[in-house]
Amino acid sequence: MRIYRLVGALVIATALGLIAVATASAAETLWKWLPGSVEETFTGKSGKITLQLKGGATITCANSLILLTFGLDSSELVEEGSIAGKDAILALAILHMEGCTSAGLPINSLGDALKVILAHLEIHNCMIKKEHFGWLIKLLPLHLEIPSVKLLVIFEGSFIALLEATKQMGHFVLNINQKEGVQGITKCEGGTAETLLDEDDGEPFAQAGIEMKEALILFDLTIDNAGETMMEK
Repeated sequence: MRIYRLVGALVIATALGLIAVATASAAETLWKWLPGSVEETFTGKSGKITLQLKGGATITCANSLILLTFGLDSSELVEEGSIAGKDAILALAILHMEGCTSAGLPINSLGDALKVILAHLEIHNCMIKKEHFGWLIKLLPLHLEIPSVKLLVIFEGSFIALLEATKQMGHFVLNINQKEGVQGITKCEGGTAETLLDEDDGEPFAQAGIEMKEALILFDLTIDNAGETMMEK
């Protein structure tokens, strides 16, 4: 019955903030969000976001929403043989940023409204170190434009977010730190260094960083992505 999936979800959500996942191999210390409730959905929101070239210019957005577009069902991962693998995909999401400017000029993702940036994300599981969990986020190529000066900018690559449980069930705080284009956390345990890259108007790609502080990630522990109430199954 669906009630057991709910109980499993609550237990894991609580344990996530308290204990580490112990395995024989560092490459297998990745965990899964809310196992037993694989169809669970989440949303997120944040305040200011900063994108910065290493030692250079910045792009700032006033706020954002993190919108889940697709979360893989565990049966699909089992069939692919990757449910416990370090490349297992947790979800696909869109980071919807608003109020975006660079050097005071409006900037937007190509074809979108002024000051609006839509970034498509591929989210993976990540154990950063003992008792520190997070997401490895791979950014699909993001094409930006500053219409007033006809400048094109491309971001691609990957970065890591730290996730911490709160006292409220299903609520997590997400932090991504960077300084002058260098990420504060560069790799997951057992993984290789992750890097965000930027290309300005045809110039070679250079290192870049992204910062998002105290974003709220909220899991819906009662309704799955088909709109069905968990307690009813």
